Amino acid sequence: MKKNTSNWTEQLVVESVTRYYRRTSSSSPLSKNIGHMMFVDSEDEINGYGKNLFYIDVDMKDSHVISAKKLIPKFIKVMNEDYEDVLNEYRVDAKSLSKELNPDRIVTSAEIWDNLDLVEIIWNEILEPNNILVVVTNDGCLVFDEDLVKKK
Repeated sequence: MKKNTSNWTEQLVVESVTRYYRRTSSSSPLSKNIGHMMFVDSEDEINGYGKNLFYIDVDMKDSHVISAKKLIPKFIKVMNEDYEDVLNEYRVDAKSLSKELNPDRIVTSAEIWDNLDLVEIIWNEILEPNNILVVVTNDGCLVFDEDLVKKK
């Protein structure tokens, strides 16, 4: 017997929440002398990074979250308008540098996010004025507020 499915409606629910992980040797998720924390989407990828496991559940619909891809044009604009001296110092144009905002593998190389001077510019000029506390990359995220982080 063939089932009649013409009256059935399938509903697809797309989860917009992703869990990201971070390990540290200390009881705090914070990095020493750094204003942000790096998280990755695979708990297994960071097994050797410390005994304390932290996580954050990120909802892309939250107003305090931005994807690195959406951050790129804002970064290019800020760098071209106000930080030509920094671009000259690094001998790079804003567009080329902006590609580092979304590293392929954040654990292997966080790219621009390892440069505290550039992170300070990003925070001061783009993130903080817009109350953005999380930047989501290809395989992880950067978190700028410890209160968003939970210990597992």
